[in-house]
Amino acid sequence: MSTNIDVDIPSQYLEHFKTQLLHLEVSNGEVNTLFDGGGYQDRHELMVQLVKRSFSDCASQKSLRFWVFTGDNRPVNSINGEPLFSISGPRLQSDFVIPDPYLLKWSQVGVDDFTAYCKEITDASLAPPQNRSIVWRGSASMHPVREFIVGESAKLDSSKIDVKDTPPDSGNDSFISMRDLTKWAILCDMPGRGFSGRLKYLLHAYRPVIVFERHEWDAATMQLEPGVHYVSCPPDTQVFTHTVDKIFSKYEHFISASVSTVRLMSRLTERNYVSSTLVKKIVLGLS
Repeated sequence: MSTNIDVDIPSQYLEHFKTQLLHLEVSNGEVNTLFDGGGYQDRHELMVQLVKRSFSDCASQKSLRFWVFTGDNRPVNSINGEPLFSISGPRLQSDFVIPDPYLLKWSQVGVDDFTAYCKEITDASLAPPQNRSIVWRGSASMHPVREFIVGESAKLDSSKIDVKDTPPDSGNDSFISMRDLTKWAILCDMPGRGFSGRLKYLLHAYRPVIVFERHEWDAATMQLEPGVHYVSCPPDTQVFTHTVDKIFSKYEHFISASVSTVRLMSRLTERNYVSSTLVKKIVLGLS
């Protein structure tokens, strides 16, 4: 599966760039991998599965060859004269962003089937929250905003803000599943290394979600409107505290608003919609 990659990228970044590349061909209904740089965890394996499923659901009569970048901050538009699609990007440059592989599953956090797990999240969130506070769990070292908010949270009201660093090596005792996060009244998403794998899961819960904005978005969440589908917040602890207080002061309003968000996320992540979106973008990108 080796191939020559002719692309204008500084040599010191080229090898890392190659590891996040997939070169795929769709011909006579079959999807073949022409180049696989390895990718992060099982992203490439899942991405190939998602492309196969999508072209099985929405067959194309054309023979297609294209590249997929599974990292973030896609640096070029094409490779060897063929278009490069991405699983994330800025909202204003969404034409090249196709659905990401976590719409199938996410084994690293215990999700074996996206649709089934999101239904578990929705069903669990029908129960009233047990903890009247906002919750976030994750590795603070993944982004400066996380480090700042987690560090400052020690000075904030712990009865309202339950924000804790849980590094990957902290063990199972500190892990809380996305389904069990619905035991808290407000959910939170903070920037990491690229787009948020967890956000489209969290937005299947009947809970207000505070989002610290990021540069990279996936194909589903980039269609969401801040202030409508989630509560946007800057990396400022005073504003963060005020935002949490505001939500609690009108909590029933925010719970009611979450109904339309859950409905929208269910549609944006439904299998037929995902398949048609992926195939349509690739076909249009090649036309």
